[in-house]
Amino acid sequence: MVILLVEDHLAVRLGLKYFLEHYFLEDSKVKVEVIEAEDGKIAIKKIHERPDVDVIITDHIMPNMTGIELVVWVKAHTQNIPIILHSTEEITDDRHKADIFLIKGDVNTLTQALLKVHNKI
Repeated sequence: MVILLVEDHLAVRLGLKYFLEHYFLEDSKVKVEVIEAEDGKIAIKKIHERPDVDVIITDHIMPNMTGIELVVWVKAHTQNIPIILHSTEEITDDRHKADIFLIKGDVNTLTQALLKVHNKI
């Protein structure tokens, strides 16, 4: 499973990457590869470079391009890559159309969301 992790805060990005690579699906034979991007514009470049991305986990509040703007771009330009939008704040903008929205901080909820997406891939 190739996960594109889009997060502007380095400590959060590295922590999530470590969790995803070492603990998510640890009892499974599924290999997890995490690709990092610091914002939505870099994420778009990564999507072009790596068309094998299975799921995107993106923050919302980031410089250069917000998570909502990234979701809108992905839905318009790709073959429906599942997107988990996570933020410290509730998002009321209905443009986001992410497959799953989560409040940051709970890795159990993130794990459940990834399992749900993984079962659809």
